[in-house]
Amino acid sequence: MQSSFSTIDWIVFASYFLILILTSVILSQTKVQTSRDYFTGNNTMPMWAVAISVLATSQSAATFLGGPEYSYTKDLTFLGFYVSAFLAVIFVAKVLVPRFYAINAITVYEYLEHRYSESSKRYAGVMFLVGRLFASGARLYIGALAISMILFSDIGASH
Repeated sequence: MQSSFSTIDWIVFASYFLILILTSVILSQTKVQTSRDYFTGNNTMPMWAVAISVLATSQSAATFLGGPEYSYTKDLTFLGFYVSAFLAVIFVAKVLVPRFYAINAITVYEYLEHRYSESSKRYAGVMFLVGRLFASGARLYIGALAISMILFSDIGASH
C-alpha cells in the first residue's frame, strides 16, 4: 500500500524527530551526579514546571487521538478534561509539590510511605500496576493505529 503522507508531511515528521534528537543530545551534556539529582532536577525546577510535567506525563496516544476525534464526531464535552487538567496543575503546584519537596520525596509512593505506612505504599503500587496492565494494551493499540495510518493509510480490520 502507498502512504497517504505527502512530501511536506514527511519533512515535518523527520524535522520533529531531528529536533527531538538534537535537543536530547544538547540537554544530555549536563552531568548528573546521582539518580536522585536525575529525577528531581536537583530541586531547582519551579513549581509550575513540575506541575506541568506531572500533567504531561499523564497524556497518552488515547488523549491525543481520542479527544479531538470524540470532539469532532460527537460534542465538546471532552474539553472538560482540559479545564480540570488546568485546575489539577494549580493544585499540584500549590499543594502537592511543596509537600514532596518538604520531605524530599521523589515519588507519590515515598510520600504515602512517609505520610501513612509501608503497606499503603505497597497497595498503591499494586493498584497502579494492575491499572497499567489494563490500560497499556489499549494505548499500544491506539498508537499502532496512528502509525498504521501514517505508513499504510488503510486502517481496516486487517491490521
